[in-house]
Amino acid sequence: MKYLALFFCFFMLSCEHKTREVNIDRLAFDTNDATVLFFKNVRRAYYTMEDRQDAKAHIFRLQDWEDLDQPTHLQTAIIHQWTLGKAYVFLESKHGIDVSKPFQVNWQKAQTNEQGILEYTVGNAQEQAIFLTKLYQLLQQEASLTVDIDQKKEPLFGSKDGQDLFRKTMIDYYRLIQML
Repeated sequence: MKYLALFFCFFMLSCEHKTREVNIDRLAFDTNDATVLFFKNVRRAYYTMEDRQDAKAHIFRLQDWEDLDQPTHLQTAIIHQWTLGKAYVFLESKHGIDVSKPFQVNWQKAQTNEQGILEYTVGNAQEQAIFLTKLYQLLQQEASLTVDIDQKKEPLFGSKDGQDLFRKTMIDYYRLIQML
C-alpha cells in the first residue's frame, strides 16, 4: 500500500507540468548542475546528440522525430552550451516551412472557437524561445495549430504524435532552464 501511494505521488508530480503555465517573462537560459544532471541521466536516452566542438555545445533532438508516420512542418532541438551554463531551444523544419523566413501559425481553441495568428519573425535565441513558448501555451489550451502550405491548411506538427514530441522537448527544455 505504501508503494502504491508513493507511485501515485510520483505520477501526479510527473503530470503536473502538463497544466503548469510557463511564464514568458521569466524566460531565461541558465542551467545549473542539478538540471543538467537530471537531463543527462534521465532524459538524454531519448535524444540523439550532435557534438559541436566549434560552438562548445551539444545539440539534442528527440529520436522519435524520425519515426513519425506523418511529416511535421516544425521540429525543435535543444542546444546546451556547457561552457556557459546556458541552454537554448530552436526551430528546425523538414517539410514546407523555411525557418529562415517569417511565417504564420493559425490557431483555434476547440472549446471557445477563439482563433488567431501567431507570427514568427526570424530572430535570436530569445525570440525563438518566446515563439515556441507561445506555441506550447496554445497546445496547453488545446488549440489546433495549422500552417498554410501550398495554399492549403495543414497541421503544424502533422499529428497528435508530433504535438507530443514538441511538448516533450519543450518540457525537457523548461526543466533544463529551471522553469518547471
